[in-house]
Amino acid sequence: MRKYSELRSKDRIGLRESVPLASPLTVHVETTNVCNFRCVQCPTGMPDYASAAGYYQHMPMDLYEKLISDMSRLSPVKSLKMYLMGEPLLNKNLGKMIKMAREAGVAERIEVTSNASMLTRERALELIDSGLDYLRVSIYSVDDVRQREITKSKFTPAEVLHNVTQFRNLRDQMRSATPFLNAEMLSDSPEANASFLTAYTRVADEAAVTYPHNWNGYENRDLIGSIAPATGVDEEKSFPVKKDACAFPFYTLAVRSNGTVVTCCVDWSGGTLVGNIRTESLGDIWRGERLLKLQRMHLEGRRSENASCQNCTALYRSPDSVDGLSGEELQERWEAAFVPLESLV
Repeated sequence: MRKYSELRSKDRIGLRESVPLASPLTVHVETTNVCNFRCVQCPTGMPDYASAAGYYQHMPMDLYEKLISDMSRLSPVKSLKMYLMGEPLLNKNLGKMIKMAREAGVAERIEVTSNASMLTRERALELIDSGLDYLRVSIYSVDDVRQREITKSKFTPAEVLHNVTQFRNLRDQMRSATPFLNAEMLSDSPEANASFLTAYTRVADEAAVTYPHNWNGYENRDLIGSIAPATGVDEEKSFPVKKDACAFPFYTLAVRSNGTVVTCCVDWSGGTLVGNIRTESLGDIWRGERLLKLQRMHLEGRRSENASCQNCTALYRSPDSVDGLSGEELQERWEAAFVPLESLV
């Protein structure tokens, strides 16, 4: 099975030449935006997160079923990522949701990212049986004190490691090749990184250190130089390739647990809102005028007009680029591929 780190580096289409796409390549599904961690680098750690986000809930099953029905009318996406904000395992229906998507054939691969605090034996068996392809585990520290400082939770690094180890053992005992187990930790210090890699290289199929980013304008200034020296300090190392336009709106949709649809997995506040699956189909949203307007905004160098995009650094993380494509050319292609729209100039 392909390593998780290889998924974003191989067999990618030329996005600039291929847009607009008939269907999104990636769909994020926020099974919940409720989290049991209050990480200092994450918007869910804000004291007023629920009011700032505008909702705090698990995705209802009837809404999810409607989403899967919508997706079944589109070409299968490359990846269905069952996470956005929140801890997915807090939704008791997660395994059922994954199995439903797998049986409907709406995605080539299905992924979950979790903090693993709730990865009990029961939930582990559920995920292994669900048809999940990749389980990504976010590790925040291997030190008890730093874990509490970062996550504001009672869960210790030892408990998280136990859960991940138990998951790996159960998967291997069941002779299952999936889910592929990927463990990642935010950069902290060379010593912490070495300890993390020593602990998790033995357990996960793949272990890596990653760098945090600015969540559509949310950046905890107390974090800089503490948990994550790369944030706001070493941008050349974190983001070696700068781009003018964000590629995510050209191949990604993210469905939040209240049904609203945005174009980015880090848009926790909904500034890139392009529709709502309660009242529209996912296909109509993908071919809709609101998405085209957002795409043109990026191509025309106007991302500062959108509160979620203006200070976000997530665009530098995508290996794809649409730089060099003009807004006018995109609209010409759009009107040829879909239905004519009124001029947006």
